[in-house]
Amino acid sequence: MYNGLAITSLLGRVQSIFENYYDDLEEELKDQDYDDQNITSQEDLFKSMKIVGMFPDSFEDDIKDFILFLAMRHSKSLEEINFKKFLNCLKEDYSLIDDEKS
Repeated sequence: MYNGLAITSLLGRVQSIFENYYDDLEEELKDQDYDDQNITSQEDLFKSMKIVGMFPDSFEDDIKDFILFLAMRHSKSLEEINFKKFLNCLKEDYSLIDDEKS
């Protein structure tokens, strides 16, 4: 469970990690979405991160866990991550407080 300060800190850290990779990751996920459902698995999400030059295996455990927390906010499971909504969480102006699921 996360408290408000932890969430704010982790969200900022995650957003800064993805800042230079956002567009490439979005494009890679779209390219892998053959049935246009905006769905990917945790495994494929992390593979796509590697393809665009990120190193998710080197992320601290709290960062990995928070990324999965964000991925699950609008998804059925880690096997069916809505990557469009996940990517929205990575935008600088995203707010968990204003999010309709909060």
